[in-house]
Amino acid sequence: MRKKAKFKSNKKFIVPKSSLPTTKHRKDPRRVIRKKSILDNDQSQYIYGKNSLIELLRQDPKRIQKIYVSKMVISDDKRVDLIFKLIKENELLFQKVPSQKLNSLVDMEMRHKAEFVHQGFVAVVTAKPLLSLDEWLLSVKEKVAEEEKGVVIVLDEITDPHNIGAIIRVAESMGVLGMIVPKHKSGIISPVVSKVSSGADRYLPVVQVGNLNQALQSLKKEGFWILGSDVSEESRAFYEYDYKKMPTVLVMGSEGRGIRDSIKSSCDMLGHIPMFGKTESLNVSTATAIMLYEITLQQNKEE
Repeated sequence: MRKKAKFKSNKKFIVPKSSLPTTKHRKDPRRVIRKKSILDNDQSQYIYGKNSLIELLRQDPKRIQKIYVSKMVISDDKRVDLIFKLIKENELLFQKVPSQKLNSLVDMEMRHKAEFVHQGFVAVVTAKPLLSLDEWLLSVKEKVAEEEKGVVIVLDEITDPHNIGAIIRVAESMGVLGMIVPKHKSGIISPVVSKVSSGADRYLPVVQVGNLNQALQSLKKEGFWILGSDVSEESRAFYEYDYKKMPTVLVMGSEGRGIRDSIKSSCDMLGHIPMFGKTESLNVSTATAIMLYEITLQQNKEE
């Protein structure tokens, strides 16, 4: 069993006698760490409680991915009405769930008073705000036009947080310009995603759009070419395309159905990974890594 690290200090810590509790189980002041406000944390996390949620809805609503609301919540005070008003104004997703679901999201050390802590509301938030397409394009289009390269990832209805986290980690390490996800039928950038990505979600710009097809058309206008990952008669081995001096958008679909037909029609190219073994398919995050590496290698290879 792993031994606990002992606290070492060269200074003698003195506690005034008047402050010593009578119980022998008193806390050692050297081990008491001030808890940060849940709004101070820089990681993807859960925000709970009415007041904390109202503060976030007013100050930084773009960080909110989804809000879980207890089915037992009733409009017993003005704060509840205000929360729903702000949710509607910011067009945020919310889902009514049993209180037990909210209890399970609360920090372990507060689990004994979970219902008091979350007060019927738990929000999943990201380490930083998600961007709109216009905001993100404004920040990258000059660089793309000047260098004639760059890669963007688009996830079409990929919902598994482990896959999303792994894709973010790979994308950031390959210098991808950003990742685009639809608002609906898509996974959220949750604490699980952040953990799997090893914190890469703090560095990779994530763009959320209402209509994926319209987003692809906007990218085409800025000089991007759209490559859809697809296994069909129309597709060819993805590495046969020449990505040099060609800003590329890589569209990845879910493992079950792949990219939707409506999205496929917006693609300029369709590519697949040739398989040489008995396994017929790869995990979507693994497939993304293989395709990203080849595209990035071609774009950055010196002549």
